[in-house]
Amino acid sequence: MKDLIRILLVEDEVLIAMRLEMELNMGGYRVCKRVSTGENAIISAEFELPDIILMDIRLGGEIDGIEAVQQIQRIRTCSNTPIIFMTGYPDKEIADRAKLLNPIAYFIKPIKFEDLKSVINSIQY
Repeated sequence: MKDLIRILLVEDEVLIAMRLEMELNMGGYRVCKRVSTGENAIISAEFELPDIILMDIRLGGEIDGIEAVQQIQRIRTCSNTPIIFMTGYPDKEIADRAKLLNPIAYFIKPIKFEDLKSVINSIQY
């Protein structure tokens, strides 16, 4: 049996996080950890070693999702982990900052699960 794709879900809106986790799990993926801050995302990425990180940009805590990804990419074991950014704010400056980190996708919420699934399935593992 093929191993499930392990996803670190970083989202501070509880209802959105719960919905995404349910859709991902029902869609045949495994949410290995769900966290709500950039700081916890960094720690979780290092210890969980996810296949993909689904990262909200605006988060609770001291750092945003973009800064969290910058720090995650400095961790040797996480440096090549694919990133999917998501945000509820279609702001060009934020999008430009995020795109400098070479995410595999950048979604404006609400995210259609079929679009997310298509991106996840396009990644070569």
